[in-house]
Amino acid sequence: MRSYAKVVVGVPVEKAFYYALPEEMTGEVIPGVRVVVPFSGRKLTGYVVGLSREKPDVSLREIAEIVDSSPIFDGEMLKLTRWVSDYYCCPWGEALHAAFPPGVRMKKKKSFSPEELSSPPAESLSSSVTLLHHANRGGGKIEFYLQAIKQALKQGRQALVLFPEVSHFQNILNLLRFQFREKIAILHGRLLPWERYHEWLRMRSGAARVVIGTRSAVFAPLVNLGLIIVDEESNPLYKEKRTPAYHAREVALERARLWKVPLILGAQAPSLESYFQAERGKYKLMVLSPAGEKKELPEIEIADLRREFSSRRVRWALSLELRQEIEACLRRGEQTVLFISRRGAGTQKLIDEVGRLFPNARLGKAGTAYEEGTRAQRHKGTKYEETISLFRRGKIDILIGTQAVLKELGGERLSLVGIISADTILNIGNFRAAEKMFQLLTQVSNSLLGKQNGKVIIQTYNPAHYSILNVGDYPQFYREEVEFRRQLNYPPFTSLINIMIKDEEAFRRLIAILEANRDEGVEILPSKAGMRGQQIIIKGENLAGMRRVIRGELSSSRWNKAGVKVDVDPVEQ
Repeated sequence: MRSYAKVVVGVPVEKAFYYALPEEMTGEVIPGVRVVVPFSGRKLTGYVVGLSREKPDVSLREIAEIVDSSPIFDGEMLKLTRWVSDYYCCPWGEALHAAFPPGVRMKKKKSFSPEELSSPPAESLSSSVTLLHHANRGGGKIEFYLQAIKQALKQGRQALVLFPEVSHFQNILNLLRFQFREKIAILHGRLLPWERYHEWLRMRSGAARVVIGTRSAVFAPLVNLGLIIVDEESNPLYKEKRTPAYHAREVALERARLWKVPLILGAQAPSLESYFQAERGKYKLMVLSPAGEKKELPEIEIADLRREFSSRRVRWALSLELRQEIEACLRRGEQTVLFISRRGAGTQKLIDEVGRLFPNARLGKAGTAYEEGTRAQRHKGTKYEETISLFRRGKIDILIGTQAVLKELGGERLSLVGIISADTILNIGNFRAAEKMFQLLTQVSNSLLGKQNGKVIIQTYNPAHYSILNVGDYPQFYREEVEFRRQLNYPPFTSLINIMIKDEEAFRRLIAILEANRDEGVEILPSKAGMRGQQIIIKGENLAGMRRVIRGELSSSRWNKAGVKVDVDPVEQ
């Protein structure tokens, strides 16, 4: 009896399509393999997601070619990508496309022979238990992770460890390579296609026992997964900006549920959503205390810009307190980092001002370094990595930069961090602004833990803001922030869906449809136009219902040319 394959393609089309199997392909086309199919006058690579013996009541074309001799997606990964498709309102084919690294997209048959890993004993790691590891004051999170990984490997399982970006996992990668050598695999966007392909094969075969990677590594093809770790789970880099706009933390939660494995969420300052779940008992909260003597937070000083600028006619970017502290650092031979929240003219203005105030200081900014002593001797054009290297080698006294610089903080000589304007973060027009501010200050403070002269100076027009006053006290910050969210009915008490649409006529039509079909309690927030088109934000408690309306409407082909982009649980608005 002839079989028929259900195929999805990696294009913005919601539905799956059935294709007939040529007789010679019977037994070779199974769920999880890629095939080449005729589609709208061209040939596309699609993914087989099901088979049927019953012929659909439509005219069918045949599959043109089989790409893989064995499945590249197993049943669980098909379920996970189906969940991504449903949750983030995107076609299943695009979800599968995102789960498959670019370097593996080769139209050449490859046979996979997974290595048989030993079965875990009865006393395996507790499955389906999510641990929120609240890293505080430098308490050994790396050691905590290593012990969890060793336990998983001891039971014959594999471990998946996610970090927000490559620079964050170098320390643990070195430790793991020292202990497990060739059993380590890495997966991130900086790898060349052939490197990604090689690592993907090692994961798929079981040769790699520990996988370390960034956001997309959440889809790593591990054959015997036993543990997932998401470090710095509150970092916005875990949110994909392209379709599907998934959040790696949420995908990790669903993968841990499907695979029935434990998940550790690590954070210096947890996301409000995660801490909220821990407070409700859905997650187990673990506050990791540092071994040995507790390191003290640096001194936090608030420079009130209202008072500062009312007392003098000329406005400087640096307050009197910050200028005096920089001078003291220079006299002691110590380093300063000045944080500015956004690039642009403000960065150059700050550099010019610092150069005038401290003409003998060696200045640098992220992306450009000024290695020599005076402005006349500055060397421009040095790359970011070289700038950071100069700073770490003590060749830069004052480093100016944006968010990227913060992950590089550290070193024996660094003793001062100045936040030039906290208000540019607090006033960004996002309900998460206070959370972003607190996380930033926590990151900065932790970089100066235990420093004898460590100090953070925060310049602000809002010195009494709770995100500033509660640095070092996450529970108190959480209590104030969660009450703010409750009053304004924002997440975690509701959910948001952000829709961007380029075509104005389609935008008006979609607004009317959403208004007509919305459930009670669902708000359609005021829309705004931007460079990417018109924006619609939907807010409500019934996320499943909101997604159902959007998917039901946007599945129509008439929206394909309207440039619609859906972002469920947006991090930025």
